[in-house]
Amino acid sequence: MAKIIVKGLGKSYKKYKGRWGRLLHWLGFSNKFEEHWVLRHIDLEVEAGEAVGLIGVNGAGKSTLLKMITGIVRPTEGSFSIEGRVAALLELGIGFHPEFTGRQNAVMSSQLLGYSASDIERVLPEIESFAEIGSYIDSPVRTYSSGMQVRLAFAVATAIRPDILIVDEALSVGDIQFQQKCAERIKTFKQKGTTILFVTHDMNALHSLCDRGVVLSQHGCVFQGSTAQAVEAYFDCLARDKVSGNEEIHNDVENFQPDTSAPVVALSGLHKYIDHYEIKNRALQSVSVISESEAFYLLIKLKNLGGIEDPHLGFRIQDRLGLVIYETNTYCHGISLGKYVRADGTARLKIELSNSLSMGEYTIAFGLESQGYGDGLFKNVLCVTETIGSFTIIRAKDAAIWAGSTNMRPSFDFEV
Repeated sequence: MAKIIVKGLGKSYKKYKGRWGRLLHWLGFSNKFEEHWVLRHIDLEVEAGEAVGLIGVNGAGKSTLLKMITGIVRPTEGSFSIEGRVAALLELGIGFHPEFTGRQNAVMSSQLLGYSASDIERVLPEIESFAEIGSYIDSPVRTYSSGMQVRLAFAVATAIRPDILIVDEALSVGDIQFQQKCAERIKTFKQKGTTILFVTHDMNALHSLCDRGVVLSQHGCVFQGSTAQAVEAYFDCLARDKVSGNEEIHNDVENFQPDTSAPVVALSGLHKYIDHYEIKNRALQSVSVISESEAFYLLIKLKNLGGIEDPHLGFRIQDRLGLVIYETNTYCHGISLGKYVRADGTARLKIELSNSLSMGEYTIAFGLESQGYGDGLFKNVLCVTETIGSFTIIRAKDAAIWAGSTNMRPSFDFEV
């Protein structure tokens, strides 16, 4: 059975104070060093045929975890076991010899992956076809662009379906057509029973390829569960990591526990700043069901904003899988919310939204931050973005039938 089991896995690095600290430590003369933990106490099981996505902010330890599981990096603590033949897509193209041709590198890489001579002879035409680099297959790799190297490396690594596929951001490189081609191959592997452990920052890929999500933050695992709730936990961690100088919020991240029994994750804190919110149609009637192409309003009554320097409201709309459809805030639109705060600390805001959404259910989330700077960053997060409600888009009467995530509203014109 192709299965991955991780128990208490952790990795630390020693930082020595002096120039000769490492040598002295090896010789037994000094033990003076600082221990920096990249990951600690990671417990994870990926069942046979299951696809699990790893997400987290930069530096959370996602790549380190994969390198430990694949044997590239030795863990400091804990253990892991893997059952089945593994194909790992960690740093595509690493290991290619620049002076050898693409074909020669494909043969050598296939040998390193454990392919037999007969397997290599059989899959080499498939590798050449999938990579789509034409006559460059017989040119030295030093003449390749980075995209061409990625194409060849992915084609080699996935030429034969593995029992376990471990992927680290492999789909974030290359042109969009190649990314789609890679995603289709991985989906095919999954359908045929391959166990997949997948690192990504692409939430759409997480939902489409994975059965559940795992969120890494603050050197550990903060959430395991459905992909929709994993995205919610990820955005919570992302908001907290933007904070500078607020240790209370930083320290509280380890206590984050989404409500796994609810269809939407309900956190605490938003009620302190939002007194009331409504979704209204053009006639300013409160609604929860909206026809496609019908514009609507978000009406929010805020409270307890008195004395807060430069407050800002953000909102996020997600589909039923947790994919972020739209997200922004008042700071990013150059709006000074503080100018409209009343003497009693309240403010009333109306946001008009055009509607190009497809039929389905969506959630709406709000968050409060203050003192914006740079490209949408904030000095303080008053309340991390929390899901507060939902709404449904239905098909408009006599509207053209379409499918997808957004309505492009095509106009057809024929030359006679």
